[in-house]
Order: sequence, then structure tokens, then C-alpha cells
Amino acid sequence: MPNCQRCGDFTLLPALCVDCDKLGPAPEGAVPPAAEPVPVPSYRSRVEPWDTLGAAPRPQPVTAPITAPTPYAAPTPYAAPQVGYGYPPTPAGPWPGPPVRPPARDPFASLGRRVVAYLLDGVLMSVLAIAAGFLGAALAGGNDDVAGTVMFFGWVAVVALYWYVPTARAGRTLGKAALGIRVVRADDLVTPPGYGYGAVRCLVQVCFEVVPLGSLINLLVAGTDSPERRAVHDRASGTRVVRSDWSPADGYPMLNRRPPSAATVVLISLACVVAAIMVVAILAAIVVPVFLNQRDKAIDVQMRQDAEAAASTLVAAHGTLAFPIVIDEGTVGVVGDARLEPRPGDAITITLARNGSGAFCVRVDNERARSSIYLDSAAGTIGTATCGYRGSITITKR
Repeated sequence: MPNCQRCGDFTLLPALCVDCDKLGPAPEGAVPPAAEPVPVPSYRSRVEPWDTLGAAPRPQPVTAPITAPTPYAAPTPYAAPQVGYGYPPTPAGPWPGPPVRPPARDPFASLGRRVVAYLLDGVLMSVLAIAAGFLGAALAGGNDDVAGTVMFFGWVAVVALYWYVPTARAGRTLGKAALGIRVVRADDLVTPPGYGYGAVRCLVQVCFEVVPLGSLINLLVAGTDSPERRAVHDRASGTRVVRSDWSPADGYPMLNRRPPSAATVVLISLACVVAAIMVVAILAAIVVPVFLNQRDKAIDVQMRQDAEAAASTLVAAHGTLAFPIVIDEGTVGVVGDARLEPRPGDAITITLARNGSGAFCVRVDNERARSSIYLDSAAGTIGTATCGYRGSITITKR
């Protein structure tokens, strides 16, 4: 291909170049101008073929000088972050930790509520026990032994049906429901104690009721235990008394939630039973003799009253009287035109002297009395000194 002799560019006519607009051949000794070096991009160290596209052809490629890479400069420290740009400003003081969970709500019933509920239950149980006593007296028909037995079993029924069963099944009695508290197991603070733990709780509490000052001791134990306020029967049965408006959503306090072991339950129960038996034995040794003495005195007074009533009836009676007059226990006797009914347990025998003096003797017997009571009309005495007349006699009083 021909090139211009002046500028060296490609041309069809060497004598005419459109670039330099010259005609004719270049003069002798003319040197074409040097081509401008092709710029090398900063990210490469040599010229690639495509760098010359669209540029005027060069007689030969020109490469840029290769220089050694400059070493990395020392890194500059980061500047302090600007407020309002990029990361938020660092707060003053230590970096805040994870969010703190609010403390769990105290579920345990206050000591005041427990005491008021206990007093209210005591009043209601006393009313039921008195009603059972009246029922026992009505069914006994004057027999003290039957009345005492009915009252005892009535009290047991009140404790079982009013106190034990509602506490075991629902965790509350009427007093607890009125004060907004309930009895629950210690391991979940939700489930009622059930019949097993409820029986242990009731047994220990009854033992403390029997022991003198036992209720006060139990109250002091509950008052010194914070924050659960556990009484002795709570510790023995693994139960707690909580407020009725508390729920697990309020949070579980991690305090003494392990159920008691079987050995603990057995030992505390046996200790309470033994203590109750010892106290009952001591009280029985003191109270029973006093009770028996008072009962003997009451029977003696009753027999004396029946002897005086028989003597008064005999003096006021008219008609035919056949002696001896015997009135058995539980019967109504006839003395002439009068009727005589002795007290429960008493039997009356009236004898009359056969010498015509009108002297008579009234003897009153009772199985529970130590001795009989005698009324001697001739001596004017009434007591344990014996008297009496033998033989049968019939008289008529007008």
C-alpha cells in the first residue's frame, strides 16, 4: 500500500495526500513527522491492539515505559463518626446490655388474708359443730354417752366435708374464697393439693389445733418466712397459699418449688401426731378426773332432787297406796292419785314403816353413781346413810 511521502499516512495516490493536502512527492531528505504516543490506561502497563481502533495507523507500535509499582502507603486511622451520618453516635457510658425482664409478680397470699380466712372458717365450723351437737342431743334422748358420740362424729364430719375435701379438690374453703386466696402445690403453684397432700396438710394442722398455743406457733412460723409465708403444715405437705387472681402469665418466682420428699412428709406427720398424743394424754390426766368429779357431783344432785320430789309426791298423794312403791328407770310411777317420773338414769323405791307411825324411806339408785341416796322421813336426813322398812303394806289416804 502506498503511503504519503510527507506525513506517512495511507493514501491511494502517493502524490496527493488528503491529510497534508500536498501534491507531489516529498522533497529529497524530508523526514515524516513522528507519531504521537498512544496513551496507556492507568490500569495497564502496555498498549493493546484495540487501543488504536479509530486512530490513524502508526508505522510501528509504541509501548509505554513500565515503571515499578509504588509501595502501599501506611493506612490512615479512621476518623471519628460524624453525628447524624453513618452509624449512630456512641452513647456515653457503658454499652447497654440485653433488656432486663421485669421481676415476677409475688403470688403468695399475705399473712393478714390468711389469718382472716382462718378466723372466718373457724366461725363457720363452730356453727356447724354446734348444730351437730344439738342434733346429737336430740337423737340421744338424754343419754350423755350417745350425745357425746354423736357430737364427736359430727365434728369429724364437719372437718372432713367443710375443710378437707374442698381444700383437696379446689384448694379453697368458704373463708379462703371470700378473701381471694387458694391452696396449691408448690411445684407449679396452680394445681390443688389433691387428697394425699391435702390429708397431710389437714392432719398436721389439726395436731397444731390440739396442742396448746399450737395455732400461735404456726402463725409465727408463717410470719417469719418471707416471701412465701409457709406454715408448718405448708412445709409438711408441699403446698403454698397464693392469691386467686395470680396466673402463670405473671411469672414464676423460683423459690422453694421442689416438692417435699416422702421422708420429710412422714417425719413431720409422725412428729405432729406424737406431739398431739402426748398433749392429749397430759390434758386427759388433768381434765378427766376433774370431769368425772363434776359428773359425780351432778349425778348426786340429781338423785337428791328425785328423792325430795318422791317424798313431796307421797305426802300430797291421796287414795290407796301399796308399799313398797318401785319406779324403774325410764318409767312413770303411780303414787295414789299422783304420778312420779324420775330423772334419766334414776330408779326410786319407797318403803313405809308398818308400826303406823307414818315414817317412810325413799331410796334413789343410779348406775353411774358411786352409792345410793336415802331420804329418811323419821330422821329428817338425806344422804348416803341407809334406811328402809321391810314388808308390804297398803294404806288409804284421804
